[in-house]
Amino acid sequence: MRPVCPGARAIGPFFPAAIDPRLPYRRVLHRSIRDTSSVDTLVHAGVGKAEIIVLSVPDSLLKGVNNERLVRHVRTLNPAAKVVATADLLSDVGDLYAAGADYVKVTRLSDANELFAPIEAAEAGLLENKRAEVDARLSERREVLP
Repeated sequence: MRPVCPGARAIGPFFPAAIDPRLPYRRVLHRSIRDTSSVDTLVHAGVGKAEIIVLSVPDSLLKGVNNERLVRHVRTLNPAAKVVATADLLSDVGDLYAAGADYVKVTRLSDANELFAPIEAAEAGLLENKRAEVDARLSERREVLP
């Protein structure tokens, strides 16, 4: 658990170690929490002081908790924070909003949109170039999930 910079305004209990370069690193406090089912762990991670909380791990990878329950926990600990949650299924979206999420990302939908780039590259005979681009980006990642 290390701050990217002092005075960080956002925290993501499940933020991947390699954060999207378009995000403002200078304002993100990276937290990787192993026992997410424990409210005490969330308190220790600083959830109560964050302005933005990003729950980026899908339910399929969580153990002993799900995103709906996490949203309820972080909303209880920090009613003023903006909470971004991840849904595995479209049917989960309403439950996450009801639990207190301010924004819900459905991973399947964004993944489907990302498939257009390799399809277009394949049609243009550039799939090898697209793969090299992705391989270079992935080689720099440090995963915190199994």
